[in-house]
Parts: sequence; C-alpha cells; structure tokens
Amino acid sequence: MADVQPSETSRGRQWLTNFVPDDVPIARTLLDGLRVLSEDEFRSGLTRLLTSVVEEKLSDGPVALYPVRPPPTPKADETPGPPTYVEPNPARPIEPDAGSELIVANIITEITKTFKNHPVHGSPDLDTLRLSRCRTALFVDDYSGTGRSVRKFLAAWQRNATIRSWRSYHLLRFHLVTYAWSPRAEQAVGQHVMLDGPPRAVEYGLDFDSAPWDDDDRVRVRQLCKTYALNTSKALGYRKSEGTLAMVHTAPNNLPNILFEGKRQDGEPWISFFPEGHRRLAPVQQLELGGYRPPGLSLASLAARAGNERLAEGKLVDLPRTQPLMLVLAQISCGVRRPDHLTLELSLSSFEVSSILKTARELQFVDDHLHLTDRGHEELRHAQMRPRRVTLHLQGSDEPYYPVTLRGAVDI
Repeated sequence: MADVQPSETSRGRQWLTNFVPDDVPIARTLLDGLRVLSEDEFRSGLTRLLTSVVEEKLSDGPVALYPVRPPPTPKADETPGPPTYVEPNPARPIEPDAGSELIVANIITEITKTFKNHPVHGSPDLDTLRLSRCRTALFVDDYSGTGRSVRKFLAAWQRNATIRSWRSYHLLRFHLVTYAWSPRAEQAVGQHVMLDGPPRAVEYGLDFDSAPWDDDDRVRVRQLCKTYALNTSKALGYRKSEGTLAMVHTAPNNLPNILFEGKRQDGEPWISFFPEGHRRLAPVQQLELGGYRPPGLSLASLAARAGNERLAEGKLVDLPRTQPLMLVLAQISCGVRRPDHLTLELSLSSFEVSSILKTARELQFVDDHLHLTDRGHEELRHAQMRPRRVTLHLQGSDEPYYPVTLRGAVDI
C-alpha cells in the first residue's frame, strides 16, 4: 500500500499549481480522493474472485470464460449502419494497445490452467460451447464505470441467433465478473436481459458519491471540475460518471477532465496529473501510488449512513475490530441485504463483506436470508449502549493524620 498521498508526490504538487490559492484545498481533496489500483492488487483480487465464482458455477455444469471486448473498429470504407458483429468470436485478435483486455485474457488463461481437471474453457467458440454443453458463461472485465462497454459486448451476444435460442431454453446463463463496479454501471447494466444475476466485483463505488467527502466538499469538487475543465462535456468524466479509480495500466475516461487537461486563469499551459499522451500512470507514479486508498470514513459517518448514530456513541468506539461486524448488522437492520450494496455503503471489499457475513451467520446474528435474528438485534442494542464511566472524587486535606484506634493483636 502506498505511504504517500497523490498530492504529496512531485507530479501532484505540480498539478496543484494549476489552481488559484483559494481553490488549492478542494483540488487537493479531489486528488487525494482517488483510488489507485496496483497491478498486483488487480491480478490477485480478480483471480481470487473469479476462482470463487467458477467453483460456485461448476455445480451447474461446464463453465466458459470470456474477456469483455469492445466491438471491432469500423474500417474507413465501411458503410455506416446497424451493428452486425456477433459474439463469441475468439478468432478475432486482441489489439496490441488493449492493455486491460490483454491482462484479463491472461488471467483467464491462468484460471483455466488452475481448473485443468475440470470442464472450464477459456474463450471457446460456438461449436465448443455446444459440444461441451457449457451451462455458464462468465464475462470478465477490469472496471465498469458507465456500463457502456459491457452493454455493447452483451448486445453482440444477443445478436447471435443460436445464443438467443439456448437462452430461451435456459441452457446457458450469463454472469459478469469484474474487479470494480460503479453505481452508474449498476443503473446501466444491472438489470440487463442478458445477465442472470447482479455483477460480481471486488470493489464497488469508486465515484464522487462514494468518496470519503462531506456533502459540502462534494459540491465544491464538482464546481471545481466544471470551472477548470477544458472539455466541458467531460468535466465530470465520460457521461458525467464522476469516477475516482485509476489503475496503473490505464486511467479510465470517466475520471474528471482536469486530471488530464484544463484551462488556467493565468493563461499558462495546464500541467496534467497523468503523463501527456498516455492514459496511464508514469512509472514513478506507479511505484509511489500503486495500492493507494483514500482515508476511510469515520465511524460516525458510517453509523449515520446506516441510520444508527448511536453506534458511534456507544461501546463500539473502543472496539475497532468489532466495528465492521456491527456496522453490517446496522445496515441489514435498515433493509440492505445485497452483499454488493453492503460493500458500497461501508466502503469494504467484497472479500471483507463475505468474511463478515460468514462470521455473522456462525454467531447466529443473521439467518440464511440475511435477516437479523433475535440474537443479532440484541447484540446491536448492546453495541449502542454507552459505556458506564465511574469517576471517584476524593477530598484531599493538608491536615496531619493520626490513627485513633489500633488494630487488635493477632496470633503469630
């Protein structure tokens, strides 16, 4: 994990010089609110999640894995018209500059090697899907900030008549597995007809609404992005998606425009936070910031999100290791029962939420449907209780002390 904040790096300090002095503090808030994902985090996290999902889906039959891919770039002499490209098309080569797609394809290859004694196939063609009788296809991505690339990929599958036929008979189910997933993508893709369940991700959120800022700072950050943006249509990122995730291998286009380009009030050239001409971190930045996470929300803020401010005043204050469990119980008591929503509300990874829910079940705080049990309600009430504090007030005296009685003699 990085031990410096983005604003403390050389490039971060240079980027802050773009702003007038009064705007520097809120610019620093934006910069230090970024999540910088290292390649090790990405590979290990996605591999761990994908392995878990494959193990789960193998009980239904053979599993196929595909990287989420953009449609092919139209040729200059092609006549514009409705898209006709269909998936699966594993024979189409991966573009040399497709950083994320190459890494995901490599992870899929490693997963298939791990499950070499099981019916797990990496990017099989239609004939292989038919012969192996695959029952589950997992679409693997690195990050979805708007959901647009996933929708295009799903549309290519939907145009395949054979795939539509298989799905009409419930012979093939589709699921999305991605490292990071934003609420905007949830709105765009979460209920897609070609997906059989909510997407699975390691991290959720990663936008302005889930950043560890108060409401006033959120408003000021948005205004800052609009004031200094060179491309006003992308002031808040692509389609105003307000992303806060940067990966060492790519800087998504849903990040605020001022991180790349802007207009200074003094007319001087804009200093980009990312290297000019590249949508990725510089090598020095990768070493300095790989694994950086912004400071988390306070217990009071997390308790307020769960509508249970008393948690931040009770015994839980002195029990940091118990706080995540009680905060999960508080969210469940408010009706938040989907693991991905718990991840978003509490700024935890899906692995942490899964571990907490497992503990809650073992302690019989929740049932199999993620409803609080009587024991869970009682534990939550106990955590809200304020600790009893006893203060002894002794009255001092400068008078000399003389004993008035002597203890009786005792046998020796």
